[in-house]
Amino acid sequence: LLDLQTQIQRSLNEGLVGRTMEVLVTGWGKDASVVGRTTCHRVVNFAGREGANPGRIVPVRIERAFPHSLAGCAL
Repeated sequence: LLDLQTQIQRSLNEGLVGRTMEVLVTGWGKDASVVGRTTCHRVVNFAGREGANPGRIVPVRIERAFPHSLAGCAL
């Protein structure tokens, strides 16, 4: 059942690749990356940019999808 849910979630996340989404910055990840959440509550990791502090909303282009998160680039 967990394998099926992982496949479903990856498929849903892949539908977001290529879109630009507003991301609420929640903190920092590894390697100077920034972590935030989309308006649909998906976790997004992206390269940091000046002003990407917790509490700010940043436009991010989604570039990769994973079962439990997304990766993108701040615009």
